[in-house]
Amino acid sequence: ADVHACAQHPAILAYCVGNEIPTQVVRWYGKRRTEQLIEDLCTAARDADPGGMVTYANYPPTEYLELPFLDFHCFNVYLHSERDFQAYLARLQVLAGHQPICLSEYGLDALQHGEAAQAGLLEQQTLAAFRVGFCGTVTFAWTDEWYRGGQNVTGWQFGLTDVERNPKPAYHRLAELLPSLPFGATAWPRISVVVAAYNAGATLDDCLSALSQSHYPGFEVIVVDDGSTDGTAEIADARARCDPRFRVLRGPNQGLSVARNSGLAAATGDIVAYTDADCRADSDWLHYLALKLLNSDVMAVGGPNLAPDDDRPIAQAVGFSPGNPTHIMLSDEIAEHIPGCNMAFWKWVLDDVGGVQPIYTSAGDDVDICWRLQARGYLIGFAPAALVWHHRRNSLRAYLRQQIGYGHAESLLEREHPEKFNGLGQVRWAGRIYAGPATLKLWHRPRIYQGVFGSAAFQSLYQPAEGLFTYLHQTPEWYALLMGLLLFGAFNPLLSGLALAGIGWQVAFCAYASRQAALATRHSRRMRWLIFWMHMLQPLARSWGRVQGGLGLFRWTREKRRYPPSVTNSARTGRVALRRLEYACWGEHDQDKDTFLRALMKHLFSTRCVLNTNSGWEGWDLRIERGLSARAHLLVATEYHGGPRVLMRGKVSFSLSPAGAAGMFLLLLSSLYLFLVEFQSAAVNGWLAWLGIAITLVGLLWLLGE
Repeated sequence: ADVHACAQHPAILAYCVGNEIPTQVVRWYGKRRTEQLIEDLCTAARDADPGGMVTYANYPPTEYLELPFLDFHCFNVYLHSERDFQAYLARLQVLAGHQPICLSEYGLDALQHGEAAQAGLLEQQTLAAFRVGFCGTVTFAWTDEWYRGGQNVTGWQFGLTDVERNPKPAYHRLAELLPSLPFGATAWPRISVVVAAYNAGATLDDCLSALSQSHYPGFEVIVVDDGSTDGTAEIADARARCDPRFRVLRGPNQGLSVARNSGLAAATGDIVAYTDADCRADSDWLHYLALKLLNSDVMAVGGPNLAPDDDRPIAQAVGFSPGNPTHIMLSDEIAEHIPGCNMAFWKWVLDDVGGVQPIYTSAGDDVDICWRLQARGYLIGFAPAALVWHHRRNSLRAYLRQQIGYGHAESLLEREHPEKFNGLGQVRWAGRIYAGPATLKLWHRPRIYQGVFGSAAFQSLYQPAEGLFTYLHQTPEWYALLMGLLLFGAFNPLLSGLALAGIGWQVAFCAYASRQAALATRHSRRMRWLIFWMHMLQPLARSWGRVQGGLGLFRWTREKRRYPPSVTNSARTGRVALRRLEYACWGEHDQDKDTFLRALMKHLFSTRCVLNTNSGWEGWDLRIERGLSARAHLLVATEYHGGPRVLMRGKVSFSLSPAGAAGMFLLLLSSLYLFLVEFQSAAVNGWLAWLGIAITLVGLLWLLGE
């Protein structure tokens, strides 16, 4: 009734349907029921005023509430430490995701801390909120006169004015600050924006038009035409003729990395920012990138890329499908990976690492440059307000071709960074992917830290670590396993049941992800079916690209197997029965164990093994994995025998991994079933039984050989 009475009033910005539901109340009723209550209130408000926005004012003790149905988020934050306040604002930006967020309450009690301290804190925190990208702030409070539950509160003085409405120092400080918001007085460095374009005539004009509307005071745009055959060159030339900030470089088609390096060589700015020709940058994009580089220790920075609301329905469906470029976070402020469509670097840093590597012709260069920077000790930041809108692929065929290209790029990355990949050929990210399609979790659900008796001031939602089942369905080995189980399930009910269980898991995962997609199109039912099939087909397309590049469990190396010249008798029993190998090597010069292990790791990386180093608790130095089934543990010791004479000893123990042991058990079970059951059935199935036994024996020999 209250919303209906205020509907379409010009003074109403939005409706706040609730404020700080106490943590004990939320704990009593439960997280889901509380979220449902807030959603019901939002629905009622929207029904009463369809054109109004709705929000809810949350606070740190219940920050774990997930409220994606809000038009924007509000948070009440009272932290007096500048460092803690800025760190928590960064956390709130991560919690808000792609939605705007407002600081709905903040301030300081002048009665306890003094009016000068109140003025200084409000000025600093207001500027910090806008610089991190909050959409607005609400200072608490206008006046010292304050009521709660009909009772006058006399122990606080949070107001900008006193009880008599006389302005306090905080009032004047904010009045001076407001005209300079959102960024305040800053000396801005020059930025060179590089746009690599190849046959981008459909989107380039929109990209350059958005860049021309940037509010940043000093920047240039370098369009690198990578041998386009459509109207890309004409669009870029037309923009350069009417705007001196734009330049055009041309060259033959050599791929994305070469084009980006050409732009880097021509850049005159202190900062080099990259975006794609199918992106539309926000007018303050460059401001937020520069602020992160200026005000922190990071050498590179990136931001989110969102699917535009005006994209066609298929492109919007692609935006909710797996495999889209996104950021991967190590913490609330530090990233492990930033996508190439939205990244910026200090120019001297790019010059220091030699730019991007030219082997990445269509994708993968952003991942490579991030890993190379981190290997040199540089930090990569994340600016959540540095937005670009990135057009997704507009057809299923284009989407699958993109995923094949991404898979092939991963095979190139694995050759350059083998330590970043596991035995299945999947990237081992140290950080967490914060944006992406929903993940079905049947166990290890998120947990809430609530403190003793539920009294913690900051109660966070902790996501479980990603395990094998997080990415197993995206591997070629998974699909090969399902096909094999289906094939032999014709004469083995056990294998048939396993195949159906695997297919059921795949279908359930894809259906869940499709159901969770927040579609705003009237074709949502049809689009959900499309999202379902994209989830089903994307792993196949990506895996096909990886296999084309030689990446995965079935990868191979041309290097011959050879043993050290001084092995003990335990290695002479044959490769199939080999379980332990010891060797000793004399050196007439000083041999250092750490140097030896680093050299060995480099060699093993070249043979495409996966390595794990000792964490301090194990009795081995290295764990070496190759494929899904085999692993070895290495222990090295050095004996010093006077002068430069050193004896280096090595001990290697071979074993099957848990997955390999499970595979051997299933093969043995299948062989036993075939031998005891199938031979008792009709003779027509005899050849199937022999074929199954032969394949089982080959599988067992392969596992033992590995």
